[in-house]
Amino acid sequence: MEPICGKFGLSDLGCNGVGWGLYLGYVLLALVLLSLIILPIMNMIKAPKEIGKTFMSIGGILVFFLIAYMLSGSEVTVKYSSLGVTEFGSKIIGAGIIMFYLTIVSALGAIVLSEVRKVFL
Repeated sequence: MEPICGKFGLSDLGCNGVGWGLYLGYVLLALVLLSLIILPIMNMIKAPKEIGKTFMSIGGILVFFLIAYMLSGSEVTVKYSSLGVTEFGSKIIGAGIIMFYLTIVSALGAIVLSEVRKVFL
């Protein structure tokens, strides 16, 4: 039985490099997740009055996700169902894509609004 690296045309050295790269990626992901949890908590301890702004930001993200989830479809084609995609998975993927679009549109709208306000104020 051929190792999986041979299927992709990688030598043993290349396969080991891919493995180490994945482990490095996992370590970096763990560091990012820890900093995403620890740094806001440290910030809340330093400035307790800012907690309201934090919760408003989280609430805004949740509202964006709920809008995106309600707008997304749950259709699954034969090709994707053969790959194991369920209706729920399709809906979550669609919600993620729509949320991405909503975020881009709202950011561009904020930029345009800011520039227009500069002109008239």
